[in-house]
Amino acid sequence: MSVLDNTRDEKAIFDDLEALCQQPGYAHIIAYFCFRDNSIFSDSKQATKDAILEKYNQNKLIRNEISLLIGLMCKKTLNLELPEPKKFQELVSQTELLLKELHLSMMIGTGDSGSIEEFLKYMNSGEMLREPIFYTGDSAYHFQYRDFSKFKYSYDNDWFILNKEYSVEQLYKVISSIEGIQTEKINETLKDLQKEKLNNYTILPGYIFSIQDISYKTGIDAKTIENIINSFSFSKESNDKFECINDFNATNAYPILPLENGEFLLLQYYSLLEALYETPFFWFNQDPKYKNKAMEHRGKFTEDFSYERLRHVFGEKNVFKNIDIKDTNSNKLGEIDVLVTFGNRLIILQAKSKKLTISARAGNDDALNNDFKKAIQASYDQAVECGIFLLDTTNTLILPSGEELKINRNIAEIYPLSIISDHYPALSIQARHFLKQRQHPIIKSAFVIDIFTLDVITEILKTPLYFLSYINRRVTYGDKVISNHELTILSYHLKNNLYLTEEHSVLWLLDDIGAELDLVMLSRSGGLGNEYAHSGILTKYQGTFFDTLIKDIENDKNPNVIDLGFKLLMLSETSVSELNEKVRRICLDSMRDRKLHDLTLIFGKDNSFGLTIHCTDAPDDEAMLKLNSHCELRKYVSKLEHWFGIAVNIDSSRVRFGINKIYKWRQSDEMDEKCRRFTKLISQSSLGKFKRKTGRNDSCPCGSGKKYKKCCLNK
Repeated sequence: MSVLDNTRDEKAIFDDLEALCQQPGYAHIIAYFCFRDNSIFSDSKQATKDAILEKYNQNKLIRNEISLLIGLMCKKTLNLELPEPKKFQELVSQTELLLKELHLSMMIGTGDSGSIEEFLKYMNSGEMLREPIFYTGDSAYHFQYRDFSKFKYSYDNDWFILNKEYSVEQLYKVISSIEGIQTEKINETLKDLQKEKLNNYTILPGYIFSIQDISYKTGIDAKTIENIINSFSFSKESNDKFECINDFNATNAYPILPLENGEFLLLQYYSLLEALYETPFFWFNQDPKYKNKAMEHRGKFTEDFSYERLRHVFGEKNVFKNIDIKDTNSNKLGEIDVLVTFGNRLIILQAKSKKLTISARAGNDDALNNDFKKAIQASYDQAVECGIFLLDTTNTLILPSGEELKINRNIAEIYPLSIISDHYPALSIQARHFLKQRQHPIIKSAFVIDIFTLDVITEILKTPLYFLSYINRRVTYGDKVISNHELTILSYHLKNNLYLTEEHSVLWLLDDIGAELDLVMLSRSGGLGNEYAHSGILTKYQGTFFDTLIKDIENDKNPNVIDLGFKLLMLSETSVSELNEKVRRICLDSMRDRKLHDLTLIFGKDNSFGLTIHCTDAPDDEAMLKLNSHCELRKYVSKLEHWFGIAVNIDSSRVRFGINKIYKWRQSDEMDEKCRRFTKLISQSSLGKFKRKTGRNDSCPCGSGKKYKKCCLNK
């Protein structure tokens, strides 16, 4: 008999949990959970990866569970009487048991028959999605909600001043100040507890603040602060209809709890920032004269934000927004929200501003499908249609100014990106289940993310090749890589260079893999003492030939070498080390005698591509002729479809130019004759035999006359 067989009905558990949350002094229990499970503990300002990993402890409550407790507690008037220690511990233990049972109850739904048909039906139902929608965790870092809100509502500043009597800037300052106030008060409370008796132990005072606290921090007048706090304050009657886990919980939209003494209780600062980002949408919707304008602003924010983030990676000259596609008769065929060009690669980004409705969260199949069609399917379909129109070179691209946008139309790959502006629970799971995609030789599979994920990817992978290489792998591997959140996959990639062979059926990643990425992002938000870099692919090759080569390819943007860049980023650490070492050797040889020295390598399983490198200072036309001839011969001997060649400067090892030979191999009598003098190309497995490794006591290849161990061995 399984654990699930003894699990009670979800409603019965929910009712028991509600009764528990409404016991006197339960706010102290929630404050304990907030402190234990929402805090990062460190001996100093220098937080560590291990401290972040504690967030992923499965015994901890997630924010949604704590929000559930707050919502149930607030269905009745708050009672802040502190429970006796024994009662306190009982309430903690009972809460944890009920929450575990509640989670188990949501995992029951395959039907009584236990048949394969029932199971498959359940796996494709909205009922199945109720659990991941509630339990997959947060979409955004807290500072993203905070900072994006200022950008998002900058378009609506006049409405805020007229209707709320405060500006967006004042709103931002007040809400931001509460984080520092809470941190100070929690630390003060911890110090005070050292002097208290066990009966008085509670962390609750650390979560209470006043208008005077904020005024002191910000210098903003008390009346304006009061207006802001009241805008996000909860009223008891608003949660009367909170009857099940998927119902609207008003304490999420209005998380500040007014106390009788004029102070305020805020148990989860994250909830306030999420409300800052999302709740004003409902205010606008209640204003019939403004709601349409607000919707326009909402869409504009998503497009403008996406444009700015992609411009951060690809540069201003390669990113465009609001591009019309017109036929030969000037008829508008489609509009691209954001278009990115990089050599012969394009990104077509289509943005939507659509939230997951309450009925969809409750598992209603029709509501889930309807929400998904409006938020994701529509943007994907638009991206694909625009891609098809764009591939027709008779159509023109028109900038908002009315001028024609001229780009390279000999396109190798188009990546459709579907972006949404709001927290959309279990987004990757829903995309995997519901998205209907089209097959196209140039237009790749969809990449579906929210703007919070886009922000992180562009912050970490801030160069075109690294960014596009990741997107390429994500859409190529598709459902072979599974996780609750896209950032978990990104973190794995940063550490291990995401790569799957045909033998891999699936790669399932657990949430705690994202701990190092969390540390990096939190450090960059200013919340930690130092700024951290993610160890792995972005750091291990710094200062090497490989690092220089990738940068030179990105700066060149020549389609001849962009393909090489993608191939190189797929290499293993061993292969990169081999490449660095062998290039170092031929450059030393060329520096010694000022003559051409070359290197030919084959990389990848089943010899997937070849690379010939010439280290030479010959004039470009002469060097190009030699490299081109050499690559043709090597490609023919190896019978490979993909072959690349680069020429590097003798003294700097920087790339001078590159070529590619990407075409299917065909037998040729002429080439057979040319290649008779060539021996079989050395494969990757025998790279070590390509040139004997210099011994410690051999003469150094740099020509200094010293022994290798006393010269260049450790350079």
